[in-house]
Amino acid sequence: MKQIIVSILSFCMCVIVTGSPVFAKELSNYELTRKINELEQKVGIRDFSGQWTDRISISGLLEVEGVYEDRDNRDGTGEDSSDLNLATVELGIDAQFNDYVSGHVVFLWEEDDTEPVDLDEGFITLRPGRASPFYLTAGKLYVPFGNFETHMVSDPLTLELGETRESAAVAGVKQNGFYASAYVFNGDTDKYNDDSHLDNFGANAGYIMERENFTLDAGVGYINNILDSDFLSDEGIEEVDDYVGGVAAHAIFSSGPVTLIGEYMTALDDTEYTDNGNIMEIKEISAWNLELAYGFTFAEKDTTLAVGWQGTDDAGGFLAEDRYICAMSMDVFDSTSVALEYFHEEYENDDENDAVTAQLAFAF
Repeated sequence: MKQIIVSILSFCMCVIVTGSPVFAKELSNYELTRKINELEQKVGIRDFSGQWTDRISISGLLEVEGVYEDRDNRDGTGEDSSDLNLATVELGIDAQFNDYVSGHVVFLWEEDDTEPVDLDEGFITLRPGRASPFYLTAGKLYVPFGNFETHMVSDPLTLELGETRESAAVAGVKQNGFYASAYVFNGDTDKYNDDSHLDNFGANAGYIMERENFTLDAGVGYINNILDSDFLSDEGIEEVDDYVGGVAAHAIFSSGPVTLIGEYMTALDDTEYTDNGNIMEIKEISAWNLELAYGFTFAEKDTTLAVGWQGTDDAGGFLAEDRYICAMSMDVFDSTSVALEYFHEEYENDDENDAVTAQLAFAF
C-alpha cells in the first residue's frame, strides 16, 4: 500500500514538474524527495519495517502426552486407564514499544480443562526506564507465591497446593540478584457474611547468587489466604470462617550437571469452609518437593535424569500424602524434547496410584 501511494505521489509531482518549465528548473531531486516525504506524513504513511520483530515477540508450547494409570483403593476396588491427549497448547505474545511500558498475553488450551481457549495471563508492566530495577505490573497473572521449579512432567504438589492466578497488582524490584515484590487482589474465597473487597495480599523476597562453580536461588513468600489458591478454590471452598495465611520457602542449588531443588509451603492455621452449604474443617495443610537432577549427554543429545520425593500433610483426599517420582527427558531436536515419567502415590486414606507418562514437547 505504501509503494502504491508513493508511486501516485511521485507521478503527480512529475506531472507538475514537466507541466511547469520554470518550476522544473528550480526544484532539485533533493527537494522533490523532501516534498514526497512531507506528503507521506500528511496522509499518515508510516514505515514500520524492521521494527515489529524488535518490539513484538511470540512464543509457544505444545505438549502431547500418553498416560497409563493404575489406581488401587483401600476397599479392594480399583481401575486402570490409558489415554493420549494434546495436553497443552500455549501461545504467548510480548510487546514493548518504549522504555516504560510492556504488555504480556498468554492464551492456554488444556484438553478437558480449558476448552475452549482460556486467557491464562494478560498484564501490563510499567517501569521508570528500561534499565530500572523497579516495576509495577497489573492484570491477570500468577501472584509470586511459591517457585514450583521441577524437571518432571507432572506439576509438583507444591504447585497443586499454592498456585494462585488472579487479577492483581504487583510492585517489585530486581537488582544484582536480589528480588522482592508485594501484591494485592480480590480473591475468589470470601469470609462468611462478608462483602467482596480487595483484601488479599502477599509478598516475597529472594536472592540469586551466581559464582564461578555454582548458582543458588533462595527465597521466601507470604500470602494472607492460601485457601484462595486455584486448586483449593476448584475443590469447592467458597466461604471461610477466616482467612488462613500461608508461607513458602525454596532453595535451588546448581553446580555443573547437578541441580538440587527443595520447596516447602504450609498454611498457618486451621479454618472452616462451606462446601455446597455444608460446613467443613480444613487443617494446617502443607506440601513439599525435594528433587535431584543430573544433566548429561546421551547419543549426542542433552539429557536430564531426575528423581524426587513430594508429599503433603493434612491434605485428606485432596492430594497425595507421598509421591515418589522419576523422569528422564532428552532434547532430540532444536526446540523439541521427549520425556518419560513414572510416579507412585500413597494417600492418607491408604489409596494408591501409579502412573506412567510419555511426553512429546515443542517450544518456540
